[in-house]
Amino acid sequence: MLQTAPPNGAPSLILLPFARTGDRPILVGIKRTHDLHGEDKPVTQFVFDASTFVASGHEADSGEWGDASRAEIAKLRGFYPELSHWGDLAIGGAFGDMSEDVLRVSWAHWLFEERHELFLNYCCWRQTRGRWDGGLDDELEQATEWKHGYGGQDIG
Repeated sequence: MLQTAPPNGAPSLILLPFARTGDRPILVGIKRTHDLHGEDKPVTQFVFDASTFVASGHEADSGEWGDASRAEIAKLRGFYPELSHWGDLAIGGAFGDMSEDVLRVSWAHWLFEERHELFLNYCCWRQTRGRWDGGLDDELEQATEWKHGYGGQDIG
């Protein structure tokens, strides 16, 4: 179990292994919030695990990117707040892997203008199901645990 230290006034987040994919746990966040009556209320939330794409201990590393790549990774960071706890190395690595595995190109430059849920679906697939080698296939759209809590609970 890993508990994050929230900023002042923010809900706390506790990360728990939910299941395993090979030797890697699938993390589920239990966010502690308060309802209108001040009662403590846990909310199940999918947590993207950067160690799916980088070695353990390097999840927050910046990596050695050139200026152009670092600017593109900054755009990705803006489009995908779900990955805000990842370093540039993990975001760039995941995006490069998705570009190759799904789109069959080394770096999908055309995806830096707006949010594409395909990227989060790919990250979710890799974390929950392992390798993806299906190219651009509708099956990838099934990896939506990041949108819904486990047990069907919606994550706003």
